[in-house]
Amino acid sequence: MSVNLKDKVLLIQRERGLYSCMNNTKWNELRYAMLEEMPFPPQYVIKSLLSESCRIEDEILSDSNEFGDWYYFGSTADIEWIKIRPRYKRRGESAVDASDRLAGLLEKYNIPYERDGAVFTVYGYR
Repeated sequence: MSVNLKDKVLLIQRERGLYSCMNNTKWNELRYAMLEEMPFPPQYVIKSLLSESCRIEDEILSDSNEFGDWYYFGSTADIEWIKIRPRYKRRGESAVDASDRLAGLLEKYNIPYERDGAVFTVYGYR
């Protein structure tokens, strides 16, 4: 018998004693804010409940000339956390820091977050 995503997530939640911090509405508001209200779509790293690791987190700690793909980042049901770095830098130019703008949008949409310098963490589960 195959186990669907929802059942896998519920099992992991129970095993690890996690509670949900976000819902579909909040994830959609976050996606909308990143695409429509930020000066650029910031890079991000996602950690899934279903995997032991994620993309290399060091990528999020340095300025980049790449944007985040907020149009589609898959299912939100299994996102343990997402780290966002709202800084963008083109070669030979100063970095654009949109940290204050991101903090304001997260507060506007009542999206719980933690901030560590230039990196914002939004938890799907804690």
